[in-house]
Amino acid sequence: MNSRQNLIGTVFLLYFLPILLLSGYSLRIFPLEKSIQLFSLGLLVTSAGSVIFFRHLFIFENETLAEYQSLKAREDLGKKNDEEIRTLQEEKSELLRLYEEIYEKEELTAIESEKHIDTIEVLQTEIEKYKAQSSEGESAHLSLKEEFTGYKKLAEKGLLEEKNRLNEALQTISELRATVSTKQDRIESLQTKIHDLTYEIKTLLNIADFTQPAHIDEPELPGISVNETVREYQVAVDALSGNKEEAPGSGIHMEDDAKRQLKRCLDIAQKITGAQHFSENKSRFGDFVLDNYALNLRRLCESLRSENQCTVFVYSPKEKKPIFINDAVKDLLGWNPEKFVNDFDGIVQDGIFEWQNSVSRLNTLNFGQTRFVMKAKSGKDHLIHCQLGLIPTGVFRSNIVGVLYPA
Repeated sequence: MNSRQNLIGTVFLLYFLPILLLSGYSLRIFPLEKSIQLFSLGLLVTSAGSVIFFRHLFIFENETLAEYQSLKAREDLGKKNDEEIRTLQEEKSELLRLYEEIYEKEELTAIESEKHIDTIEVLQTEIEKYKAQSSEGESAHLSLKEEFTGYKKLAEKGLLEEKNRLNEALQTISELRATVSTKQDRIESLQTKIHDLTYEIKTLLNIADFTQPAHIDEPELPGISVNETVREYQVAVDALSGNKEEAPGSGIHMEDDAKRQLKRCLDIAQKITGAQHFSENKSRFGDFVLDNYALNLRRLCESLRSENQCTVFVYSPKEKKPIFINDAVKDLLGWNPEKFVNDFDGIVQDGIFEWQNSVSRLNTLNFGQTRFVMKAKSGKDHLIHCQLGLIPTGVFRSNIVGVLYPA
């Protein structure tokens, strides 16, 4: 680039500068018009010479550039050839090394192959021995297999006979179990009815002895159940024994009063079955259906609901919850009976474990007592005492009647 600029400067000095000097000199010698013509002619000649010069210069540069590129290509080719020669030499040395290694391995392989041939011969000898032994073993195996097949057939036959005998024994046991279960259920049903009838007979004898002087000539009115007769009998007993009942609104606050009320409620509960026997013309040994149980439960609830002197409830150990409580719970805690039955565990704040222990002891003691800390509807906690007893007979046998009263 610098040589090209120097060349242009040289052309300017050699061509244009002399023309400028000559034109300035001609202005002094010749008129202005003639000097301009001379200047224009000189400028034209100079331009033509410059064009020819630059053309030759362009041709020279192209030839120089072509020679440079050819020299560059030959130089690159030489470098590439050198690299290829160097690569070939490296590959040659690597091939020589590999050849030496292969030659060494071939020698080792030849030695090992000779060893393997010897080993193969020894193994072939042993294989022939094993073949001879295996043929003998196969014959022994066939004989053992035949013996095993015969034994297997005998064992299967014996097992089939044992299975048949076992199935017959199991069928017999199942029939005996079904028979025993049926008879056991029948025995339990008859025992229950015997207890109920025995208690009814005792109760009727007591009622007859107690009411005969006052009603000796009066026949029994149709439609009056034993449950109603029991209430009259209990009122008469209380009147004769001198135990005066408290007013309906007074409630129970003493342990003795609660125990007396509990015995009264247990007496009412265990006589529900007797009322059914005398109020319906059915067989004494028929099975109790669910409709009869529901009817009896309703009659029990109606009977205990009339006991408004105290808070009476019935607890089912099978369902693990109360199944009834009378309206007196409103005066005691403020809750309605449905709320108390459905949310018994939530209302009891403390004493649930003592309650469970007392319930479990009723199987042997029949009576018990405990206490609760119960939450009232107002949000306050109250200490409540409870007298509880197990219903010994009747439809509601094994259920629990409880009497709640404040501390």
